[in-house]
Amino acid sequence: MARADRIFATNLGSVHEYDESGQLVRTYSPATIRNAAGIAVDSRGNVYIGQASTVWRYRPGNDIPEAFASLSYPVDIEVASDDTLFVSDFTEGSISHFDQDGNLLATPLVNQVNLTGIDIDSNGNLLAYVRDSSGGGTVERITPAGDFLQSIKVNTAPNFLALDDVDNIYVQGGKGDMIDRFLPDGTYAGIYLSDVAMPFGLDFDSAGRLYVAQYVGPVRRYNADGSLDDTFSLPVSGFNVYVHRGVSVPEP
Repeated sequence: MARADRIFATNLGSVHEYDESGQLVRTYSPATIRNAAGIAVDSRGNVYIGQASTVWRYRPGNDIPEAFASLSYPVDIEVASDDTLFVSDFTEGSISHFDQDGNLLATPLVNQVNLTGIDIDSNGNLLAYVRDSSGGGTVERITPAGDFLQSIKVNTAPNFLALDDVDNIYVQGGKGDMIDRFLPDGTYAGIYLSDVAMPFGLDFDSAGRLYVAQYVGPVRRYNADGSLDDTFSLPVSGFNVYVHRGVSVPEP
């Protein structure tokens, strides 16, 4: 078996799974999946999709999802190294931590405004993108237990975010037409990408390439140097994108 990445994208409707060449592998679109936002896959191959008021789980080889957890609006999902799940709730402004069976372990962040994207850094700490009192955005770094470590002022209201392999932070910037980069210590490192069409979901693959879900355009892939990979484009406008790294696939 070879190892490859799988790319999941949603336009708030169905969730589509693609291989690295952009070929469609599978579509997740039963009647239960509407307004799909958060996407994640654990080490056992379970696919989690957050929509409306439910996080659904697809077990490997099963086309029928099961309800994993109930929240007001689960907008983003991150899987920790122990396969427990952190889920951001846009409506409640909270992050919930669930075990592998869907039992609530803790609520490390509460009472935030427009809490959207979350990610996990190399130390296992959480980053959460929230609205601050001025109407702009901040990225809050907290421990899984909810202890605040850092607050990073960014240039736009909350959206999704991504971390690269050295914990640099990438968020929507400008007037919604660029991607800004921040160093792990919160220092602004400048514009990483420009001329993107309302970037929402962001994620990196195993090769350090950044996938950008454009709300009014296709999902695009950018090389590690920031140049557009014009060999890749997904035929859906994107709300969120998630890369599952190192999937076992048959040898060509």
